[in-house]
Parts: sequence; C-alpha cells; structure tokens
Amino acid sequence: MLCHDNSAPNHVATLGYETGFIQVEGIAGSETNAALIADYIANLGPDHHNRPLILVGYSKGLPDIFAFLVGYPELTHIPGAECEKKDSTALETLSPANREAWFAEHIRYYSVVAFPNPDNISNGLQRFHRQLGELKDARNDAQVVFYDQVIPASTVLGFFNADHWAMSVPIARQHEVSQALFANQNDFPREIALGAVLRYVEEDLNTATPSQSDQ
Repeated sequence: MLCHDNSAPNHVATLGYETGFIQVEGIAGSETNAALIADYIANLGPDHHNRPLILVGYSKGLPDIFAFLVGYPELTHIPGAECEKKDSTALETLSPANREAWFAEHIRYYSVVAFPNPDNISNGLQRFHRQLGELKDARNDAQVVFYDQVIPASTVLGFFNADHWAMSVPIARQHEVSQALFANQNDFPREIALGAVLRYVEEDLNTATPSQSDQ
C-alpha cells in the first residue's frame, strides 16, 4: 500500500498555510469521492467562507475534485452565484455551455506535470512506462501522458523530472526494501515543490481582477 507521510503539508504549514487532508476512497468512483470532499468542505465552518480554498489533487484526485465542483457548486461560496428560486431555468443552467462558462469565470485551475527522463523512472513503474508508450506516447510518467496531465485553460506551473510515484508518494522514506526493489527513483523535493506552488497561486489570486477575486 502506498502511503503519504504528510511531510509536504506539514512543511507548508510552517510557512503560514492552513492545510488539511481529505480522506477519500482509493477505488471508489469520483461521484462517491466528490461527496466526501463536499462533506469535508461543508464542515470547515463559517470562518472559512470568505477565504481562498485551494484543492490539490494527485492522480485520480483530480477527476474527484472535478466531480465535486460540478456536483456541489454551492460549496464554493461565491458571492452572487446563488441560484435564484422559482426562475424555472434549471435545465438551462445545467447545459454544458453554461456550466463551462460558470467555471471559467469563477474557478482558477493550475497544472503541475510529471515529465521524467526515462532513466528517472523507478523499477516498479518501468513496465507501465513502456506499455503506455506503446499504446499512446512515450512521454509519460508511467501512468499518464504528459499532455493529459494539463487541465484545459489552466496555468502550467512546471514540468517536474519525476515519475508518478515520486511526485507525491514518499515510498523511499518509509520502506527501505521497496526503495531498493521498486522505488529506486523516488527522491523528490515534495515539500519545496508544494511550497512553491502555493506561493505562486497565492500571488496569482492576489493579482486577480475584482470579479475573480470574489471567489
């Protein structure tokens, strides 16, 4: 089982960021995990309503977050975005064009891409890297091709020379045997990377236009 040691969230907490961990189900569908995300956010309390909320998703965490945004837009706490009652426009507001326009106006997206050199992929992922290369594109992190990691219309924050595990899962720190056999390329400065990402996002939000900064 792959585990996190919370080292990166603990590090950015020392920089003044309030962090939290949303426990979702690893093999559950995105709709199920979206409900878990919604429960977590709904219980944050009123003191969080006017503060920026940054959701960081790793791997399948991204579609889980998207499912949450689509299914629970009321929890984004955007002033003026509440649905008016008795307007009989439910179907219209649910149309793909309107939903896309709403998210484009109120939500900002950022992408971080794992784009490792082939010799920087751990032994345990080499087979998947080769198979994905044969099926789709050799430029992958052993799980996802690099261009599929970019959210459309997002700001790309960087391309990291790390495989899918190294980006977020500190296997080498926790399991010496696994490091030697499977995760031999697992060293990655996750704490520094997360801190840099949050600093950029914070500055970007602070320079948002008036309509964007209300989110």
